[in-house]
Amino acid sequence: MNSVKLKARSCPLCGSDQGRRVFSDRNRREGLACAGTYLRCEMCDMIYLNPIPDFADMEFEDFDAVYSVGRSPVRVGRLGRLVRGGLARAAAIFDRSARYHSLPRWEGIRSDGQRRRILDVGCSNGSKLRGFAKRGWEVHGVDVLPSALEVAQRALPQGRFYLGHVEAVGLPAASFDAIRADAVLEHVEAPVRFLRNLKDLLRPEGLLFLYVPNGAPFCMRFLKRGSVNAWVPFHVNLFTPATIRACLSQAGLAAVAISHNTPTNWLLLTARQWLSILRGRDSFSIRLSPWAVGLAAPLLFPFATALDLAWLGEELVVTARKPASPQGAP
Repeated sequence: MNSVKLKARSCPLCGSDQGRRVFSDRNRREGLACAGTYLRCEMCDMIYLNPIPDFADMEFEDFDAVYSVGRSPVRVGRLGRLVRGGLARAAAIFDRSARYHSLPRWEGIRSDGQRRRILDVGCSNGSKLRGFAKRGWEVHGVDVLPSALEVAQRALPQGRFYLGHVEAVGLPAASFDAIRADAVLEHVEAPVRFLRNLKDLLRPEGLLFLYVPNGAPFCMRFLKRGSVNAWVPFHVNLFTPATIRACLSQAGLAAVAISHNTPTNWLLLTARQWLSILRGRDSFSIRLSPWAVGLAAPLLFPFATALDLAWLGEELVVTARKPASPQGAP
């Protein structure tokens, strides 16, 4: 197993060292020799991992497999094509059920993008930008994985893509109408500072779309380390509606809307992680067959919807706005 250099931290929201233990766990997906404890800050209620990796020491390229940045389609034989064709109508229904809980990830895509610019932070292969490009947006993306950006540039030749961390690639201030950060904020050591950087890149009244794992969903409350949201050492921050609002406020952003969302495949991954723990396995795969996801979606759909309505969903979908410039300011 590869070892990871770890370092202690305080609460990333208020800086307090008064945290009570929620649960401890170790890495289960990548074969890394590291463990950590999720703490709940007694001052501000923020949930955070301690210790955390020294990310400067880690090679991000080693984790291409985690993010599936660009893979060749799976080859299917003649029999497979016949079966797939015969079930196409049913599969389409299953697929719509599975995708229902992915719709919030396309927030803002319905807006006319003429003469408007959007930046996707942690854009991976650029798939989340395609719909924006079709609506006329000028699309930009930034990521730390070179292989991901190669795929993105081939898929969106009109897009502009930057390699590195968003604060270090030299993007001009106040240059974007919208920014999206999907599955990013939970990975950064200093979330408030990160949000301030994004705010500086937004034009006045620009929108920020965030997608983060919920720190107190149904599955984590009852399964603790069995929840897929528990990912040592990569999920270093877990947010609740209250703590994400506090982070936005400290960064100078106004929360417009916060909702809960439970992708059905997240429930399948939680079941896989929980079962691997019960069986005493050292690791488990996060690969899910598209057929398994599609077939399970109608069964899990009512449960996922009920969790969202009860504010116990697996993911928080957040829309925030940069305030308008003070009167008289440029």
